[in-house]
Amino acid sequence: MLRIYSFGVACLRWVEDLFQGHTVIVGTTGSGKSNTLRFLARKAVEKGRRATILDWCGEHGLGFLTPFLPRIPFSDVRELLPTVLEETLRPSSGGISIGYAVTEGLEVAESWEELVVFLKTRALKRDMGAMAALRRLVPLYRRGVLVDGKLEEDLFSDTVLDLSNLPPFERRICLSMLLALIYSRAVSGVLGGDLCVFIDEAWQIHTGFEGMPVTLTMLMELRKYDVNVFAVYQEPLKQLLRYNMVVHTLGHQSRLEYFYSLFPAGVDKLRVGEAYVYTLNRRKWVKVKVPITKAEHVVNARVPRTTLLQEKKEGKVQYSKPSLEERIRRLEKEVEMLKKRLNLKC
Repeated sequence: MLRIYSFGVACLRWVEDLFQGHTVIVGTTGSGKSNTLRFLARKAVEKGRRATILDWCGEHGLGFLTPFLPRIPFSDVRELLPTVLEETLRPSSGGISIGYAVTEGLEVAESWEELVVFLKTRALKRDMGAMAALRRLVPLYRRGVLVDGKLEEDLFSDTVLDLSNLPPFERRICLSMLLALIYSRAVSGVLGGDLCVFIDEAWQIHTGFEGMPVTLTMLMELRKYDVNVFAVYQEPLKQLLRYNMVVHTLGHQSRLEYFYSLFPAGVDKLRVGEAYVYTLNRRKWVKVKVPITKAEHVVNARVPRTTLLQEKKEGKVQYSKPSLEERIRRLEKEVEMLKKRLNLKC
């Protein structure tokens, strides 16, 4: 019979093992997942590591982490934007057509503002992909999540990014973009290593297909950049079984029977705050009790400072490149020429 250890006192070695790779925290609502996430975030900071929580519901206010509203610079996610939108929106609104419309827009746009203008131009011609893309991007743009500039503050060093002020669907897109932002900065060497990313309600960005979301897949590949991912799920997925596991109660008996072959027999008797932990280093299950780490009330999340990349003169933004309208006209001419060559009707 497995003994119960205090998670972080008598069994500190298991906590240490979790920081050697990526970790999946699984359990039903009210099983103690959020407490485990906050406890591990505290341990990460105590170990001298940087930590950031992507807070889905605004419930992870912690005094040792600075609360920020999410901000996503255009230049950092430009290359990944079409793929992120395709994967996030595919089952609901034709993600492929959205990705294609955004890809065309990125050929001429140098900012979120210019991309929105381009998509509005295409939407007037009843381009369904452009119309759907506008429906998803404009709410984020109006709320200030999408910024045309450079962030002066580090969003990923001992921070909580509060997504709770966004509508549920826009929140989902924002979460995917934040993961893409982390990946882009890590690969380019800007992010730096020694970072722990805690993703609350990571299951929200799954589309229902068997594969994992491309943004989460990219993060899982960041171990070589010294980035550890801690992702919270309502129930285990087969694709996630190759990582460290922290399993709280799984809920209904029928679900427990389905997962019996994967987890210890005592998983159906777990109380709130208890969990089974499996680490790849030790390759065995241990029953633990997670110390309570209460969330602290945070009045308001701060808006990170941003520096605009364009200089404003006489109330107008001056661009070194041709104007947006000129670039759109050039692109439309190229499309018309291509249609004529292919003998297609306008």
